[in-house]
Amino acid sequence: MVNKKAKNAYDTKYVAEHYDIITFKLPKGSKDKLKASAEAQGITLTDLLRKSVNKYL
Repeated sequence: MVNKKAKNAYDTKYVAEHYDIITFKLPKGSKDKLKASAEAQGITLTDLLRKSVNKYL
């Protein structure tokens, strides 16, 4: 069995080294609208946001 603390430490380090994390706030209800749009396209909310940001760049 894998030591949970060691795995968590590894995962945290990996994410810090390989990803940028961006947090932002939207008006109430925006998340539900975005999630519904993503589901209608057959993708996840994360994928929708990534595609939108990449299109902007």
